[in-house]
Formats: sequence, structure tokens, C-alpha cells
Amino acid sequence: SSEQLVSSISLLSEEEFLSEVSGLEVCDNRSVPEGSIIDHFCSVADAEAFRVALEDQRGRKVTYSELNDLSARVAIGLLKLGVERGSRVGIGMTRGIDQIVMMLAVLRAGAAYVPLDLEQPEDRRAGMAADAGVEIIVGDVGGSHSVTLQTLIDTGAETEGNIETASSLQRSGADTAYVMFTSGSTGRPKGIAIPDRAILRLALEPGFAEFYPGKRIAQIATTAFDAATYEIWCALLNGGTVVVIDRDATYDPANLAAAFNEMRPDSMFLTTAVFNRVVRADCDAFPKNSEIMFGGEAVDSDAVRHARKRWPTVRFVHVYGPTETTTFASFHEVQEKASHERSVPIGKPIRATSLYVLDDFLSPVPRGVAGQLYIGGEGLADGYVGAPNQTAESFLADPFSSTPGARMYRTGDRVRRLEDGSVEFLGRVDRQIKLRGYRIEPGEIEAAIRTVFPKAVDVVVDARSRSSNGADRTLYAWLDGGAIGPELERELRSKLAQLLPAWMVPRRIIGLENLPINANGKVDARALFVPDNDESKANSKDFSTQTEKLLAELWSELLDGAPVEPGDEFFGLGGHSLLGVRLVALINEKFNISLALRNVFERPSLEAMAADIDNLKMISPGNDEGSNRKIVRLSRRRRSEIRGTTN
Repeated sequence: SSEQLVSSISLLSEEEFLSEVSGLEVCDNRSVPEGSIIDHFCSVADAEAFRVALEDQRGRKVTYSELNDLSARVAIGLLKLGVERGSRVGIGMTRGIDQIVMMLAVLRAGAAYVPLDLEQPEDRRAGMAADAGVEIIVGDVGGSHSVTLQTLIDTGAETEGNIETASSLQRSGADTAYVMFTSGSTGRPKGIAIPDRAILRLALEPGFAEFYPGKRIAQIATTAFDAATYEIWCALLNGGTVVVIDRDATYDPANLAAAFNEMRPDSMFLTTAVFNRVVRADCDAFPKNSEIMFGGEAVDSDAVRHARKRWPTVRFVHVYGPTETTTFASFHEVQEKASHERSVPIGKPIRATSLYVLDDFLSPVPRGVAGQLYIGGEGLADGYVGAPNQTAESFLADPFSSTPGARMYRTGDRVRRLEDGSVEFLGRVDRQIKLRGYRIEPGEIEAAIRTVFPKAVDVVVDARSRSSNGADRTLYAWLDGGAIGPELERELRSKLAQLLPAWMVPRRIIGLENLPINANGKVDARALFVPDNDESKANSKDFSTQTEKLLAELWSELLDGAPVEPGDEFFGLGGHSLLGVRLVALINEKFNISLALRNVFERPSLEAMAADIDNLKMISPGNDEGSNRKIVRLSRRRRSEIRGTTN
């Protein structure tokens, strides 16, 4: 028709269209098994009663029989406190065996668990609990609605036949299993409700890996990060063993390698940033014949090629999936030919999952043409708690599915389909940032900045890299209204730390007279500059010792020129675990000592860290030679090398 819109004309023939939306390369059409998580767990517990279900590095082991009994007892304790089917129970516990027991018990009580990360600000945790409709919080968090695990165990022990009682509770695959929060573009975290069936689709013969009785899966992630769904339920619903790795071991490649070689997991997931860092470290990290899942942000194909060459007997799998699609939606196993690939695809769908590459009018695009990725199937979340408008915007009717009421999730990821049908990630269609495994909405940070600094009219938050290879991206914020001095920057960062988790606090807050505007009248983010380290100096006033002054200069160097003063803490200034590893390496190099990484996490203040250096007696305030030593300003090339080797 002469009046037909050009945008409505399909680039695909009818045959090509049908292939794109119904071929095996688009959908894994296997259905999800019937029943609930508890149905399947109880069957496994009966069959594998004496097999170890949970194990940690401290030597604690819990068999399936013991886990079955203990979780049932705790579930009865929850029921006695008024928890019922459909309730939401917050879990504010440190990562470990007890936390996993609690998660299982909540499900046995017919409720949904809400992980509350104790490392996030208290007010933020309270807001998430309120938004999720949490009725009770388990853990040593205080408050009128909190209870300890031991109290629940003691309460549940008073009931005879508690296993039978807890197992008789009705639960279906449609019940909500957990509510997990991610950063929200509106200024508040979004709570995502995941049903049982979505977890069963991930854990039971999903296609990206084989799970079987005795398979050991490392538990590394915080339970507020959906990688924990894979680590815990893919083991417990198949008779495997959840191997809890100490939190401290996850910060340093050598310690992580030692933990892996001690506990011998068969399978593990690492965020891309940690994967890159481990691969580039000089340690034999991965046990022979193990299975490494990695993902969470754009992949460094060089690191993948290096890993494939260095550990030829290890299976490397690049996995992809937003929280809204329950941990993993697709996977790509890295083969020998990876050495010739320019990038690493996100691959093909796992069980009961559909991947659609669509244009702005929700029509499939030809292979090789960029479009937005939409995900359908039974792994989808029910939606965002208390946010029907957001749910309607992100979860659309699936026009390609024959299942009545089927939906698909709009990912915001720009992709294209390759000739073999697999999908390649190209970037974002919006401003969302994926950083060190976390999904970050700049809008949430910008809203928080306006809260603590109402004077700012225009605020932009973005992730930038200072290194030539694009490694070590970090957050920066730019404000209008003039330059921001060191004191105000410190004050703003301190206030933001009360509202946001550490990974969302910008490393630097930069004030400009006016933010640059492009030809369309919008802020030109590409024109926003990052401060040059070489022009920065650590604040020199009031340092008690020469070591403190030298250490402050080193901190400032790593933190892109952030002003450092007595009383500061490394992580309060924007440091994180990856920078902590780098800091220890540089301290040991420059001061000629052997400072342990644990010191940085246990004693992060400038004074304490300087005292630890002095206690190693390599630099002393009373030593003339030591007092005259200066930390040589690192060259741009050296900084790039350090960033590249420990990404």
C-alpha cells in the first residue's frame, strides 16, 4: 500500500519470520516440571538422606536428612509466629549454612524469602523490607519484627512430627519463592517477585549444565544477588552439595584459588570482573575438570581465550540473564575455536526460555541486524512488587507464544543474532550500567544526590574507565553550579553512603559551572571529563606521621585524585574489593613489606593502615631514610598495567 508506514514493512520473508520466532535456535520448548521447590527437595532428601547437602570451610557439614529435619523445625517456628502461605519473610543474616537453612524453612512455611544484605545501609534495607511487605525479619538485626534463627529452632522443636507437618503444607509452582531487589531508575530499588516454577526451570535439566547427586557447587555470592539462586537450588534440587566459600576468600585471587583447591567444587559462578582478575593472576585457580560459569557484564574476550588455553580441561560457560528472568536465560560454552572469536556470545536459551531479537515495533529482525532482546518463557518473574505500572512497561504480552497469557520481558539490551542462531550482546539501549556483577540505574543515584544536595539542578552519573583497555570502570557524578571543594565532596559522599550501597556511591563527585549541552539541547555525557590523577594531591594537613601522608597519596592515586584526610576510611572514599587487592599490591611494592589483604578490610582507616605498615618495621616515622622517602607518582603506563593485571 502507498500509505503503509516504512517502519511496518518486514525485512523477513514469511519463511524467515517463522524460523526466527519458532525455530529451536530461538526457543527451548521443554516445559517446567510440575510441583513446587519443596516437593522436589523432599523427594531428593528422601533419596539422598545421608549425602552431604551443605558444607563450609570451617568443617561444618549438614546431610540431607539433617537439613530436612532442621528446616522443617524452623518452618514450624515460623508458622507459630503467624507466618502463612504468601507471607514475606526478611532474612538479615550473614552468608553461610544457617542462612540457607532459613531460606528453605521459609519456603516450607509457604512463604517467600526476602534477602536483606547486611552490608547495605540500614535505611535502604528497611525501605526494601517495607516495599516487599515483609512481616518478620530473621537475623540479629534488632527491631520489634525481628527474631533469631535459634528462637525459631527452639519454638519448632516443641511440635511433634514437625517434618510431616511442614511437608504437608500446600505450595505450588506459582507461589512466590523470593523477592530480590535491584537498582531502580525511579530513585527506589525495584523488588522482583520470582515464583517456584522459575527456579525449577533453572535447576532441573536446564541445558547449560548437568546436575546430579554429589555435584559440588560453590556458594560465593550474597543471597541478595541472584547468582545465589543457581549456587543453592541447582545443588539442593538435584542431590548436590552447596560448598560455602568464606567471604574473605572472594576478594583475592590467590585466596580464592586456595579455597577452590581446598573445597574442590565441581561448578562455580564468578562475575565477569572477578573472572578477569582471577584469570590474569599468577595462581592455579580452577580445579581440573571443573565448570566455571561467568557473566554479569560485558566480557573481555582476551581473558576468555587466555583461560581456555591455560585450563584446557575446565569447562567455561558464559551465562546471561537479568534478575527478572531468574538468574540465567542463555548460555554459551566456550570451545577451542574461541581463540578466533572477536567476542563471546551470550548464546542460546536454557530450558523453557525464548529469546527474541526485535525492533522498536516488536517485529523480529534478520540475523546480523541489531535489535533489542526480549525474553519469554517460564523463567519470568511475576513482576515488580507494588509497582504495576513498571511491571506493565517491562513485561509485555508475548505475541509469538502459543501459550495463553504468555509474557516476554523487555531487557533493554541491544543484541544481534549470529549465523548459528546464538545471540551476541552489543550494549544497552538505555542508561543502565552493569558494574562488577551489579545492575545499576544511574537515575537512582542521581535522585539520591539531589536529595543530599538540593542545589544541584542537573546531575549526571556514568561509568568510566581510566585504563586504555577499558578495565576497571567506576562511577562518577557531575553536578552543575560550580566547582565542589574537597570538604563538600567528602560531605556529599558521606551522606550518599547512608542512602546507597557502597557499589553505588560515585568515586568522585565533580562540580562544573554548567554541564555541557549537545546540539539537541541535552546533556552531552561524552563531553564530561574525568579528573586526571596526575594533577591531584592528597591533602597534606594534620597527618600524624610520614607514613600516613605517603599512604594518603597512594589512596588518592588509586581513587582518581579523591581528597584524603586523617580519619578517612578506604571504602568510604570509593574503594571496593578489586581496588583493595590493588592497594595491597602497591603498598607492598612501595613500602617493601608484606601487608595482608585482610588488613585492608578489617582495618580500613588511614591511621590503622599506616600503623600496620609501621608495625612491620619497614618504614618508621623516626627513620630519617624512611621519613624522606616519597611514593613515586605512577606513570600512566604503570597504572594501566596494574589495572590490566587485576581487573
